[in-house]
Amino acid sequence: MTHTNPTNIFNFVPHAVTQHVINLFLTPEDRAAFNAVLEPTERVYKRLPTNFAEKHAIRIAYAAQKRHADRINFWTDRASTIPDDSWKKYAINGVNAVGKYADFFTKPVAAALFKYRIEMNHADRVTRELMDHYSEESFYTSFMSDSIRTKIAYAINAINAIVPEKHVSLALAHSVA
Repeated sequence: MTHTNPTNIFNFVPHAVTQHVINLFLTPEDRAAFNAVLEPTERVYKRLPTNFAEKHAIRIAYAAQKRHADRINFWTDRASTIPDDSWKKYAINGVNAVGKYADFFTKPVAAALFKYRIEMNHADRVTRELMDHYSEESFYTSFMSDSIRTKIAYAINAINAIVPEKHVSLALAHSVA
């Protein structure tokens, strides 16, 4: 058998070792990376778990949502702990973070959070959270521009327009590996 890349060390590993020894320890992501360096005839094949694509999309969307929420909380905490007027610059950064958070929910990556109904009433919780930033009682009300308010309203409409397709358990969404 001729190999196209003589410098690839895995060309000299027996096929049974790659298929039945190494493969046992690979996650689907690791398997894809491993296959990228193997010759086509030597690639490791294993079916992906049920709902793998949905679970992966949910995991990615949750991680992004958490980063946005953490950013808002960071600026809110900073602004609320500064005694002098310099807290206003933190509040402005917080408003910008709220705008980015609202933008996130209009992107296709966020649709998995609502399309696969991983958490009961997740859409209601997120829209309530966005409305809290939009309300007159919000810490950011006096700093919020009309463009940020428009982003929030657009995000709420985008979330409400998503039709749930199926239920993917939250426990399963985190046990992909």
